Amino acid sequence: MSRVLSRALLAFVVLVISLGVRAANETRLMHGPGVAGAWATLDPDGHYHMRRLERALEDGGHVAGTDPWLAHPSGATGEGTPIPWPPYATQLLWLGAAPFAPDDPGERRDFVERYVGTAPMVFSVLVSALLALAAASLVGRGEERSEPVAWGAGLAAGLYHAFAFGAIRYGNWGVGDHHALVALFQSLLFLGVGTGLARGWRIKGGIAVGLVLGLALGTWVASALYGAIVALAIGAATMRARTQGRIAAHFGTGLCAGALLAMFPAVLASPWTGAEWLNLSTVHAACLMSGMIVFRAAAWMASDARRRGLLGAVLLLVVLVLAIPGTPPADGLRAGLDWSSGANAFMGRINESQPLPLVGATAWKWLGLGLFVVPVAVIVACGHAIARGRIELSPWVIATPLLLWMALEQRRFAEAAIVPLAVLFGWMVALLARYCLRKWPARIHWVALTGILGVLANGPVAWDSCLRLTKFGSLGETRRMQQHRGLRELAVILRDQPGEGAVLAHWDRGHLIEWVGGRPTVATGFGSYLGEDALLDPWRFFLETDPKRAELILIARKVRFVLAEHPANHNLESMAAAVHGPRADIWTASAADGSSPWIDSMAARLSNADAAQLGRDVGYLRLIARKDHGFLYERVQGAIAQIQGEPGERLEVRARIPMAEGGGPDFEWKVRTVADANGIARLRVPYATRADGAGALFWTFGERSGQNTVSTTAVTEGSIVPLR
Repeated sequence: MSRVLSRALLAFVVLVISLGVRAANETRLMHGPGVAGAWATLDPDGHYHMRRLERALEDGGHVAGTDPWLAHPSGATGEGTPIPWPPYATQLLWLGAAPFAPDDPGERRDFVERYVGTAPMVFSVLVSALLALAAASLVGRGEERSEPVAWGAGLAAGLYHAFAFGAIRYGNWGVGDHHALVALFQSLLFLGVGTGLARGWRIKGGIAVGLVLGLALGTWVASALYGAIVALAIGAATMRARTQGRIAAHFGTGLCAGALLAMFPAVLASPWTGAEWLNLSTVHAACLMSGMIVFRAAAWMASDARRRGLLGAVLLLVVLVLAIPGTPPADGLRAGLDWSSGANAFMGRINESQPLPLVGATAWKWLGLGLFVVPVAVIVACGHAIARGRIELSPWVIATPLLLWMALEQRRFAEAAIVPLAVLFGWMVALLARYCLRKWPARIHWVALTGILGVLANGPVAWDSCLRLTKFGSLGETRRMQQHRGLRELAVILRDQPGEGAVLAHWDRGHLIEWVGGRPTVATGFGSYLGEDALLDPWRFFLETDPKRAELILIARKVRFVLAEHPANHNLESMAAAVHGPRADIWTASAADGSSPWIDSMAARLSNADAAQLGRDVGYLRLIARKDHGFLYERVQGAIAQIQGEPGERLEVRARIPMAEGGGPDFEWKVRTVADANGIARLRVPYATRADGAGALFWTFGERSGQNTVSTTAVTEGSIVPLR
């Protein structure tokens, strides 16, 4: 069998296994309540990719850089709120979806949800196959029995990625995020740079590889990290012998040029200007142009040691300039480092930004037991790169410790870390197998052994995946899936409400509301990118103990609907830390024992398990639907129920509130107050009642009692309803 056919078969075997693992670890919601189509996804960021793709399909392929629905109401004015994501992920999805998307809006929405929820799985299995080929390519051509060794390396690397939880988390069937696509670009970039350095590619080869970097930057701005890694690898190669160093410098020049060429349309379309590091801007284009100049200078200096020293001095000066406090470059770079390390006040609290502690099973679950092999693999690979001139190892060697450190700081980088980790793991395992089992006559035995090691290195995760493969299609819904289904039901009810209006909810439900509910939101998973107030106002509202002050937040944000979750302490620790700082412990303690201040918070009032306490003393929010995991309210003016009596007399009002069809069971609403010094008692009533008395407003005031009807007009316009 030829080498080409052999490697193609290797890639196919790994691809099929990886596909099965990701399909078995699905996170899809099948057809049922809240899911109109065949199935739906749970992934919050995926929901925004769906919304953005749907807009692109409606606009003939134009990917919008702003959105009027984000950070309401600021996005509703002018050109809309800038979208933090660059456009290339949506553009690529549009290229595949446009020929097949139905014309009917409802059918197109179902198509978009399934399409976006499947694409990352495809990208992820391609990464598994590509890493198998990358590890196989690192096996020296002149080594004895090189093809079986290559197969061993490829199987170990490909299957390591296929069964790694950190990769499955962002690439299973049902996830719609862009990280699997970024991992594909990352793998292509590292493989292309390693191959280019080993084979002496010059400017043309560098441009070809640079196009991949440009596409990665136009998909996720943090891909600049991968650009820095390959720049270090190429920079190290320029220090080799004169001719080889000059060739590497030409390759680096081409890579920066290709990346700039591919990325530039996204920069031109970016709504972000100035020294922006976290969002795609001219800063990134300037960095690539600077890279071109540096590598071009390196090519000129490669033949003279004194010239190389001058280049080093210039680079040091550039670093010092970037580090000057108070300058836009320094401040922007520091913000980027805070984000990548999880030090940012918001980013450090979300799940993706949590660390992966080595103590316990968390790090091993996400990254696999290959962590034990990595230190040795990095040292051995460094030795091969330096002593044997195996320069193609350099991108993987540089990337592995850096990305592993970042993954341990923030689990969002776990998938990125697994890419070089899997390749070095496969290369190292195959190398050990070759030396330990060189006299084993049946080569296929130790080739299979290396593949098995790639699976076993992921321990319990691999075992769980194998069990899922045997039970594929018969697994029930998890608690998280059931919760999401309930929230989707509320979002569907929200979409069916007449008229327009924005929604206030926890930030991690924003994209779901925009996609399924078809409404603008105050806060989303974009977090502080859209402004700190847009992120914190929902939390300020839910932790407010004075309903009148809470109403001012809704008025300022022009909110019509409020989605309150059950249990009400969703995101409580993050909410309390962000809103109350040093007093956060008081809030978590009071939530645990049901005491003040938690019991008086809007979150507790609007999500109380006791139906009689729902909306307590909140006369401007009427409950329109409730499910097991949430409550949907509409903000109204509220009718003013008024009665004259003696000062201090107690007024209590109650009503039986019928929920609309599908909105949940009826409940009894109660509210009370006392007459003021003039003997006047007033209450805001957010519910209209039926004229036949079945939904009447019953009241008691001192020794008197009675019942009234409240019209819808009185509720919406805030009219006075005398109690008689």
